[in-house]
Order: sequence, then C-alpha cells, then structure tokens
Amino acid sequence: MVRRVTAMLITAVMLCMFGGCSFLYSVAPPPANTDTAPDHTTYLHEFRDRRCYRVLPAHLQSLYGALYTAVKTCDADTVFSIRGEDGNEREYTGVKVALPSPLTKAEDARTLFYAFTTDNPAFFFVGNTYSYEGYRVDGVDYYDTFCLTFLMDTAARRIAEQELETAVATLLSALPEGADEYTVERHLHDALAARVTYDRDVAEGDVSASTRPHTFSAYGALVNGQAVCEGYARAMQLLLQRAAIPCTLVSGTADDTAHMWNMVEIDGRSYHLDATWDDAQDKLQHTFFNLTTEEIARTHTIGEENLGVDTCTATEANFYRLQGWQLDTYDRSLIAEAVAKQVASGAETVELRFTADTFATAQLFIANNRRLRQYTDPFLQGESLWDYTYQVNEDYHTVTLYKEI
Repeated sequence: MVRRVTAMLITAVMLCMFGGCSFLYSVAPPPANTDTAPDHTTYLHEFRDRRCYRVLPAHLQSLYGALYTAVKTCDADTVFSIRGEDGNEREYTGVKVALPSPLTKAEDARTLFYAFTTDNPAFFFVGNTYSYEGYRVDGVDYYDTFCLTFLMDTAARRIAEQELETAVATLLSALPEGADEYTVERHLHDALAARVTYDRDVAEGDVSASTRPHTFSAYGALVNGQAVCEGYARAMQLLLQRAAIPCTLVSGTADDTAHMWNMVEIDGRSYHLDATWDDAQDKLQHTFFNLTTEEIARTHTIGEENLGVDTCTATEANFYRLQGWQLDTYDRSLIAEAVAKQVASGAETVELRFTADTFATAQLFIANNRRLRQYTDPFLQGESLWDYTYQVNEDYHTVTLYKEI
C-alpha cells in the first residue's frame, strides 16, 4: 500500500512525522522525480570543493546539487504549510524541491540540510525550518520532495542579495595585488572586524533573535554591520570562498555557550580561525588566527555534528609565528626590540605571543609602561613608545598593546 506522508524538522529539534490528508494506493512506489528534479550538476563547479559536500555519500551529493540548483534559480516562491510539534500548521514561503531519488532515513535528511546550509553562506535567506514530503510503501517511508523555507520574499531577497554582493566585492577589491593566501586571509579577517560590531543585545537575550534573524548570517555582518558569532563565521567563510580559499564552519561551545568559528585551508594546511573572539570589545587582535586543534581546544569544544572538520596540526600560517612575534624569552631588550619593530612600522597595535615558561615574567615587564618605554625608545631612534592599554590572554600567552588615542 502507498500513501502520501509528510515529515517536519526544525534544526537541532526532534523529528516529527505525521500522515497527509490524502491516501494513494499502489503495488509499487511512484517513479523517481528524474524529469522534474533540478539538474544536480548545473552548478557543480561552484560547490564541488566545499567541505561538507565532499564528505557526503554519492546519493546525498546528488540531492545536495538539486537543492543548490533550486535555490540558485528560484524566481517565484511557493507557499506551503508545516505542522509543528504542537500540532498546529503554519504557512511558510520558500521552495519545494523534487529530489532525483528519495530519502529513506531521517538522519539523511538532517545531514543533507546541515551540509547544504553549512557550505553556502551566500544563501543567507534560507531559514532553519524545513520539511520533506513523500509516500509510504508497506510501512516504509520514501521522501521525494524537500521544502526549504525562506526568510524573505522574492523581491526583498533580490535586493538583499545585491547588497551582499556589493559588500563582498568592495572588500575583495581592496585586497593587495598578487597577495598570497595568508595575506588575503589576514586582510579579510581584519576588514571584517573593522566592519562588524558584535550584537550583544541578541547574544545576551535582551533582544529576541527572531526580530534580528540576519544577525546570524553573512548578510547581517557584511551589510548591516552587526552579527553574533555565527554571522561573523559565515561572513568570513563567504569572503574566503570568493577569494578561492577553502573555508568551512565549525560548531561547538566556548565559555559553556554555543559558538561558531571557521576552519580555513592555507597553502594546503588546515587551521582554526575565530574572527569573533579576535574582535573582542571591537579591539582587533589575532590571538585566534590560525590555531591547531590542540590550541583551539584550550577554550573551545568542537561539536560532534560537524562535517569535514580536520584535526589541524600545522603551525606555519599562525599569525605570531609567521609575523615573527612568537617569543621564547623574557629578556627585556629582546621584548623591547620586538615592540619597537612594530611601532616603527606605523602599527598602533602591538601583538606578542610567549611560551608558557616566559609569559608571566614578560607580562609583568610589559605592564610597566615606564619601564617598557625605557627599553624600547633606544630602538626607535629619537621617537618614543606611545602610551598604551593592554590585554592579555593567559590561555594563549598573548599580550596585545593598544595605542591610547
């Protein structure tokens, strides 16, 4: 016996299945949607190298491609109803995608949706609520239609997409000509920090997240200039993707709170990058710029739901190591020389990272403005070290000096 069925899922919430209002009888399942499903290879060149897509089994890759094509080419929204856990139906606007082959497992549906939304920050208008529809044969469910909800209608979406593309193009146009991958990453990381303010109202619950849905997206970060960690991470991902640098999202926790950051691939090696925490109090630093898995784990916990996230062991593109600001000394003259080199280059922020054995003593020296100036000024050839405030990170043994304005 065949009957039409529908299932609903809200991201990170339990699956809810229920029967449809019409019943169809047949001795065999309906044919696959091979004629009506979007071509899953049309835009393959755009997503074939994205992390989550690459780790999907072949049958889910084709469904991912169908979703991608449908969203990319959608120019007329569909209205459909989804029944929630409370049993009430609610209307949504979005797109219903005929799948080239049916889903048979709820876990596959979750994996497909997670991979698709994780890989594609440019689809900022795709909501967290989705559903899938299909048929039941002899007690087995087959889902051949996937329903994606949108946060805005077609007209608003077209305007917003253009605004986002303009913002991305502006930042990419400012990249140094001929820059290597590390330089591109650092430039975009710093530009993002300069552009975005952390949305504490939403993060701390003073303002409902439902009233500011874009604070979780690349659009919120790059167009509105306001985001929480997810918005920072998706904006960083989008910028690096457009610069042809592989980047994905990493979900987990930090300070016992849900958190999101990036894993980026520089010169073929993977690193963790947390642009949100590098923009603490809107003061730029690079403490979380290209860390190993062991290093990021000092303060972050990587969630089990992630796809395509490597164990990162490379250190070559770490900010402090590559810039030469990783110090294994508490010698005052050597520290002062490192500070002077950055000040002489015109920097108004000085960043140093020490080893565990040298950090405490070095920090005490740097905390004394008069003493540090006494050692630094001779290296500045007639100039003087500016007055500064400073921040330390005891987990990463970093000290950051900020010129007082």
